[in-house]
Amino acid sequence: MKKLTFYHQRRCDGGVRTGVELDDERILERFDPGSLPEDSSLLWWIDVRCSQATWPSEPDEVRNWLLKNAQEIENALKTLAIDLRAGIDVDWPARRVIRSNTGVEIEILCSAMRRVDGRDIGTALSGLAKDWRTMIAELPSCEPAVAH
Repeated sequence: MKKLTFYHQRRCDGGVRTGVELDDERILERFDPGSLPEDSSLLWWIDVRCSQATWPSEPDEVRNWLLKNAQEIENALKTLAIDLRAGIDVDWPARRVIRSNTGVEIEILCSAMRRVDGRDIGTALSGLAKDWRTMIAELPSCEPAVAH
């Protein structure tokens, strides 16, 4: 099975990294720096992990797939946000499996590194659900790594 992972992470310096990997290769990514001194340690993270036999090879085709399946993913994010409105246990990631009609295995995982940040994970999930289509549409393509 080939895997596609959407990730959304908040760092200790306030920075936010959002992107998409196809079989562990970054194809879409955006980083918005924070206002605090640089610290790449994560406060929390959210992944939408998808598996199927084949994926489109071009970033724009992957983007289109994520937009085409937006309603299903947004609904799962909203439901998980409601389930985690009181927070999350920081020792284990929360996991939600989406039963896709298309045969794609989809799961949402999220975790916080500290208990205080775990109380905000529901808000982060709700915000991601609300902004999903805009985030996906605006993610820039990554430049391929250059071999030295």
